[in-house]
Amino acid sequence: MCFDSENHSLLFHGCQMIAGNLFPGEKFTNSGRTGKEQAAIGKERCEKWLDEIEAHGFREFLSSTYMPLTCAAVLNLVDYADEEMSRRAAKVVDGIFEMLAMHAFDGVTVGPQGRVYRGVLNPETSGTQAMLVYASQEAVMAHNDWLSFVGASPHYRLPEGMDTRMQAAVSKKYRQASVEIQLEKTADFLLTSLQLPASFQKPESRIGPAHSARGLIPGRQGYQQHLWHATLARDCHVFVNHPGASFDMSSSRPGFWYGNGILPHTVQEGAAVMQVFDIPDWHPIPYTHAHWPTEIFDRQSVAGHWAFGKKGDGCVALWCSAPLQVCSEVLTDRELRAEGQRVAWVARCGRGDLDTFAASCRAQQPGFDSASLTLRLDGKAMVTYEGISV
Repeated sequence: MCFDSENHSLLFHGCQMIAGNLFPGEKFTNSGRTGKEQAAIGKERCEKWLDEIEAHGFREFLSSTYMPLTCAAVLNLVDYADEEMSRRAAKVVDGIFEMLAMHAFDGVTVGPQGRVYRGVLNPETSGTQAMLVYASQEAVMAHNDWLSFVGASPHYRLPEGMDTRMQAAVSKKYRQASVEIQLEKTADFLLTSLQLPASFQKPESRIGPAHSARGLIPGRQGYQQHLWHATLARDCHVFVNHPGASFDMSSSRPGFWYGNGILPHTVQEGAAVMQVFDIPDWHPIPYTHAHWPTEIFDRQSVAGHWAFGKKGDGCVALWCSAPLQVCSEVLTDRELRAEGQRVAWVARCGRGDLDTFAASCRAQQPGFDSASLTLRLDGKAMVTYEGISV
């Protein structure tokens, strides 16, 4: 009986309202309430849930696992609530589909996520991908149990123009609950990230004991948040995280590829994401790593502090202040590991000739001062760590 998470809570509240309305005069033996009383309580709770989402957005934003559950819960309100609540709920579902389409590239929806599992390595298998398949013929087929649940709603109708939304270029910063999401999408690549700390967080909330700060703060222990994602094709995905587990198939939260043991300072400017990690001595994982799909690129290279890859007309570069080591755990040659607890990463996307792109990246001469935790490009300080140091 988990009432805390976003999807669970509305599933319970909606069922309370619906069951109460079905049996208004009967007594519910566990609570001692009549169905009419249950319905009233459930309706009030559903209204408060909608109030929060309408005002601030989702805590489990873009979650490949939990957004389908949330959508199903909201569809219950579309189909079984009164006319006003049904209208409000339908607009919330519209917003979910529009967000998934905005984050779609080459037929696959990707992005930072409020809660994520290892499936982040293969977005086309996700629950949100199944939702996208229902919404657009341009989406890559998802083979899972979520494929048809939206169609079970007798009243909900998808927003128009989903195909157009999926194809449109985007340069946007927007808010979901306590996070700030940046998205840059062109015909050649998609790069998107959380901004940590968010620009709307007050400076005094960013530094100090963990219990005194709210939201995602650099230096705090992470959970299942996926912080950034670059993609050049449906099967070509790049990101960096600080593992929360020491081996790939661990079921811990955070895990080896999903979530972060310690959250980094993260900034995106245009087609570049920059991160500074400050991993404390007590944490058992003293390295960060990147998912790098070696065999998927049309052309790629890894040497020293740099990795470059090209797929189609899109290009991606990674730089780390620590040397990159190609490693194989469960995945063969897909891990770029960087030893060190105070490290910086830069990811940049572009298009065209890979050698020309690589030369432009190297020309920025990235550098990192581990004492001041400052990352520089072109001699300019781009990120100076602001967070909780423990």
